[in-house]
Amino acid sequence: MGKQNNTEDKLTNIFIFILVIAGIIWLIFGLAVIVAPVVVLILFLVNLIRYLIHDKKKRATNFWLSVQEQEQYEKSAYILAHAAEEKEKIQELITVQGISRNQDGQISQRSYAGKELRERENAAKSLINQYTPIYNDLRFKPYRSWKKARSHYSNIFGFGCILLVLALPILIGISTPKDISESEPSVSTLQSETVDSTKIVAQPQKSEQKEQIEQKETSANDSDEFLSGLLSFFGISIGIMAGILGVLAVIWFIGWLVGRIKFGLKNPEPPLVDIDNVDTYIEKYVAKRTQKETERQQRKEKRKEKRKQKRDQKRIAKELAKEDKIRCAETKQKESETQKFVAETTSDTPVAESDHTAS
Repeated sequence: MGKQNNTEDKLTNIFIFILVIAGIIWLIFGLAVIVAPVVVLILFLVNLIRYLIHDKKKRATNFWLSVQEQEQYEKSAYILAHAAEEKEKIQELITVQGISRNQDGQISQRSYAGKELRERENAAKSLINQYTPIYNDLRFKPYRSWKKARSHYSNIFGFGCILLVLALPILIGISTPKDISESEPSVSTLQSETVDSTKIVAQPQKSEQKEQIEQKETSANDSDEFLSGLLSFFGISIGIMAGILGVLAVIWFIGWLVGRIKFGLKNPEPPLVDIDNVDTYIEKYVAKRTQKETERQQRKEKRKEKRKQKRDQKRIAKELAKEDKIRCAETKQKESETQKFVAETTSDTPVAESDHTAS
């Protein structure tokens, strides 16, 4: 009996530990579900503000370098090219004059020419070390700016889709107040039913309390059932909350993907800056963009003209059909009048002949 009690105590302790872990997970998921709308709204506003302040004004030049940055790039490229040429010349002079290098790679200073060449090489190296970071930063800057803007734009779409989905129940509730007012009596009936059920359940609870006092075995079974029910409640609740968060993540991904594709169609990826395109890229991009805009406007005008022609053709066809109806009505009226006139004349001629014979 003692061993059975010990094993039962161990099992209950393990069960309680699992229940505590499930409760902690339930709290985490519950807080995540509650905090998720606020976090989504904050991230949406942050990305929107960053896009409007930093990114939108750069779209006109497709995130290219400013005039000052272009001059700085050209200066750094010129200095680096000149320093590289200087190093090549120094290496040629070393080989021609037979000057050796030390173990650390420095030019030997045993001769006057070696000292001069070493100073020139160190000056070239210092220029390379100074301007290489500037050169690389400006070379990749348009791509980095474009990538940040694409990230902000796609996040706006993703978080905006989540906010739209979360706002739909509110919008539906505002647009249909009658349904809500009609459903209020059912809520009261439900409340009355719950009250009746609590009254009904209250009596067995009292009897169970009496039985718990009388029998210890039934109390243990009831506690096990309570713990298992609580564990199942935690499991179902965690599953539902995890499903809600998963659906929100899928909605965000779909909106993010749509925003990413749309941004790429409107703003093509800029190339890396080099000495050939640093001055000409903006002009070519603006010219290409204006050409596309003019072509788009021309297509739009053509579509407008076609729609106008179709409307005019329909209007003319309606007018012609109306004129045909009026003409047909007039011809029918004339035919009926002529037939009536002919009928009257034929009815009058026999009377006239009979009067003539009588005279």
